[in-house]
Amino acid sequence: CMASWHISALCFGYGMMTGENVREVAQVFAVGVWALPGMVAGFLWQQIFYAHERPHTPLRMSLLQAALIAPLAWLGESAYGAAGAIASYAAVQWIAALLYGLKPVRREVVQDAAHAKASLRMMAAALAAFVPLAWIFNALAPAPFVGLLAAMVTGGLVLLAGMLADTQIRQWMAARIKRA
Repeated sequence: CMASWHISALCFGYGMMTGENVREVAQVFAVGVWALPGMVAGFLWQQIFYAHERPHTPLRMSLLQAALIAPLAWLGESAYGAAGAIASYAAVQWIAALLYGLKPVRREVVQDAAHAKASLRMMAAALAAFVPLAWIFNALAPAPFVGLLAAMVTGGLVLLAGMLADTQIRQWMAARIKRA
């Protein structure tokens, strides 16, 4: 997470927390944020399977995650400390999301490949917007509060770039702007 230090400094950079403690929290946060895309993808897959009345696949995936989390977190923590345990958690989320996508039954539940293409186009546009913005952010090395605000603006711009890559969303936004 490009603003992990900024967020950690604002939340924990006072009282008994040392600079080293804040850096450690920032490191764990920067690793942990990578669990979110896997969690969201897994959640979306769960909803697709539930909508098609196939609850057994999400149940099996949840059992697999439950079986993997403790041993992988222990291995990660043993090798790399708290950041390793959090990285293991993120890995379990990504494993589940990828396994959902690899399931042969997905052919029966995913009906329209056009939506997948639109999603990939939106992700590519968001990534194309994020890379230069993150580079500028890191080059400026702003103070904690300014960095947090800059990260929020960056997130908004990246979201907007992804949204503008979709024709239907662009048309919807243009109609709203014309009304205003």
